[in-house]
Amino acid sequence: MNVKRQNHETLDDYLNRFKQLKSRCYTNILEHELVKIAATGLDFSIRKKLVNEQLRDMAQLAEKIRRIEQIKLGKERLKKFDRVWVNQISRVIPKFNSVVFDSPTEEMKGHFKPLLLTLMIEGHEVNKVLVDGGATVNILLRTMLKRFGKSTADLKPHNILISDYAGKSSHPEGMILLNVQIGSMKRTTMFIVTPSKANFNVLLGREWIHGVGVVP
Repeated sequence: MNVKRQNHETLDDYLNRFKQLKSRCYTNILEHELVKIAATGLDFSIRKKLVNEQLRDMAQLAEKIRRIEQIKLGKERLKKFDRVWVNQISRVIPKFNSVVFDSPTEEMKGHFKPLLLTLMIEGHEVNKVLVDGGATVNILLRTMLKRFGKSTADLKPHNILISDYAGKSSHPEGMILLNVQIGSMKRTTMFIVTPSKANFNVLLGREWIHGVGVVP
């Protein structure tokens, strides 16, 4: 029997092959041993994520693989978004000079708090704006739309998937372009709108960080 998962073979079809193998064997194969055999036929990118997992049965293996593949798919979609959507949006977003912040004092440096700003969006002052260099895109909470005189009807469709720190993926509601001003720096910025609750009002990711020249 070929234990390697074939290209384009669904996870269910692959694992069913091992269930059939167990039913045809005259010797009793323990479930956790069957899990090990099935894992050896998986792609290396999946196998390495299963190294420290204690999987008792095929159901647990299937659930873990589905989570891994879902996260992988989300990352691939996000990369595609970087290549296609950001390039398209850059055509309508003008170039600006770099934004410069005052140097912090030693007292201001002595903490581990997140970087939160207060700035203007669509002419409205917004606090609790989180700057996150680990995020690719800019995120706006859906509840903030009303403050700017916008609604979900103003959102543009998209095909991206966002993953949080725990690896949980979700589909945002859409994207929108808003005017963002910090100091004398003004820039039209693309936001992904999400219904999720968070401890910030707006998140500025690498699209904004590099776009305004905070990081070249």
